Amino acid sequence: MDSNTALEPAQGQRVLTRVEGALSSLSTSWYGDGLLLAALVAALVLIHLSVPGLVPSGSDGGNWLAISKERLGTEVMSTEVSYLPLFPWLIAGLLVVLDSIPAVVVAGLAAKAVLVIATYLVARTLGRGYAVIAASLVGASAAQMEAYAWGGYAQLLGMGFGLLSVFMIVRYIDSQERTHLWTGVAFTAAALATHALVGGLLVGALVLAVAHWLYIIDPRRPGRIRGWQTALVVAVPAGVVVLLLLLGGSGSGVEPVLNPIGLTRAQAVADAVREAPLVWAVVALLAIYAALLGGWSKHVATTVSVGSSWAAVGLVFFLITGEPRSLLVVQIGLVLLAVCGFAVVYAWARNSPSNSDRGPQRLRSRLVLILGVSMLSALLVSGLYAYSSATDWYRVVDRQELVA
Repeated sequence: MDSNTALEPAQGQRVLTRVEGALSSLSTSWYGDGLLLAALVAALVLIHLSVPGLVPSGSDGGNWLAISKERLGTEVMSTEVSYLPLFPWLIAGLLVVLDSIPAVVVAGLAAKAVLVIATYLVARTLGRGYAVIAASLVGASAAQMEAYAWGGYAQLLGMGFGLLSVFMIVRYIDSQERTHLWTGVAFTAAALATHALVGGLLVGALVLAVAHWLYIIDPRRPGRIRGWQTALVVAVPAGVVVLLLLLGGSGSGVEPVLNPIGLTRAQAVADAVREAPLVWAVVALLAIYAALLGGWSKHVATTVSVGSSWAAVGLVFFLITGEPRSLLVVQIGLVLLAVCGFAVVYAWARNSPSNSDRGPQRLRSRLVLILGVSMLSALLVSGLYAYSSATDWYRVVDRQELVA
């Protein structure tokens, strides 16, 4: 099905036109966004401090602390390890003013906050409500919570930087504002300096996002050329950096560890959506619908292209390597796409082409809204419950010993 004719006949096209007119209208004031982001971060901090307590649950927190102290000149690492520098240096900077455990906790919370804020900003083209939903789903999903529970702070931080990198690069192609370009380049460099897996996937995500955005918008030839030039100018140097990191690691005898516990692909998928598999199946269907849909405005097309690029590149890497951590990237992309898809479905349900259709329209919109609220509630509640279980599983020191 051609994406540019996906909403034919004419009535369907009129519906989508109305939807896009509503979704792409952005408020000129960012005070409301600041308050919402502050509330999201406050909720994040409250959850991640109340469930595990003031001591991180995973052993990786101790590794990060040891690596960071080594950066400060304290020789404490007894094994040959290799990590990208940004996150260890973040903890090292915090160690100047904080004790060991608070420094790790603050760095971990900052990493998760960057991911939640990035998700909100990428989904902001749909409106504040949908942005809050997307950020909440990413922040509270069981898989993302478990990553925090085991201490995967660097990947959480890298995914946040990666989302903002692709988003700003695509925004630059649309706006031609150099601020967007240099911001995107800065986030690209930050992602490459934070997490090797995310940095490698970022190269593919940049290219795929630009390709999907150009396909949706279908600009004239000069616009397509400009878009591909921008993508290559950023992606090629990033790819060279990733290649040098891989060659440098293999040359020093450090090989990347993929799927260390040996999960099958089916087991990895089941584990990633274990808190609510049926609900995540609906999320995936909405995501596919949004990815195939045409007629998006330029602003919303940016969100769609970012979501589809990360979902696609993460899925391809997972199918090739079986690495479960890449499913975290896939999940974020699916959430962004699913929120876009639900926005269109809900707007269609609320649309009434004639006065005689007002009764069925009200019933239709209420049913869609109830379904959406039920899905959101199921994912948030089950995600928080799964986080509590994951915290106990990865805890190095039992609660009773911490109290003592």
